[in-house]
Amino acid sequence: MDSWQDGALHAGFEERLDELLAKFLPRWQDPSRPLDPDEAAVSARRRRDKRALLAAQLREQRARAVELAEPLLHAVVHDEDESLNRQLVEPLVEVVGRRRVQTHLIQTVAWGHPHLKVCAVRAWHWSQVTLVYDSDEALLDGRPTAASRLADDRVADLRGWYRAACLEAFVTTEHAPTRDWLARGFLLDEGHYLPDQHHLVIQARAIAEADPGRYLALLTRTEDGTSLASFRSADD
Repeated sequence: MDSWQDGALHAGFEERLDELLAKFLPRWQDPSRPLDPDEAAVSARRRRDKRALLAAQLREQRARAVELAEPLLHAVVHDEDESLNRQLVEPLVEVVGRRRVQTHLIQTVAWGHPHLKVCAVRAWHWSQVTLVYDSDEALLDGRPTAASRLADDRVADLRGWYRAACLEAFVTTEHAPTRDWLARGFLLDEGHYLPDQHHLVIQARAIAEADPGRYLALLTRTEDGTSLASFRSADD
């Protein structure tokens, strides 16, 4: 089934956090918490604290993180939090490499359960290269530093595969909430796809045009490069 509900992955995600923390910190024990009438708030705090602790271990135990890359990547695509998920995505990119992380996200979009596809799209945002600019003027003119532009160019092929995976998943699912997230990952421009994918663009455009209010951003999008940017610090 394509349908899913918000929060359905929380328990499984926390179990993965527990398993990973036990491997990084053999003496770690899940701290007990006082009863709280708002169980949702309690579980959210637990996931937040465990996520942050695991993120710290990724940077402190880099060799161990490389060994545990697969279960870490699986944990990432079970994290529903589109903001705090960056705490795991960013150190994973640093430790195991952007290419490995993004390849796993693409595979999940292509073949994962719809809810995991959504989490992969959310994680993709933080897996992108951050383009660095020397000034406000450079940002407005679209002139990132040569080094950050090169880093982005090196994963241009992955962005193309991600775009195609989101396009096909968008067309093949009928679940509107899943489509809402997949729509963030591709363009309705045949020039960005192989000839045998053009029929998918036509189908996706028809879906979007049938509900233009819902898919306005998709219908008007003309580029899909990284949306992350920062300014070069004085120390660089």
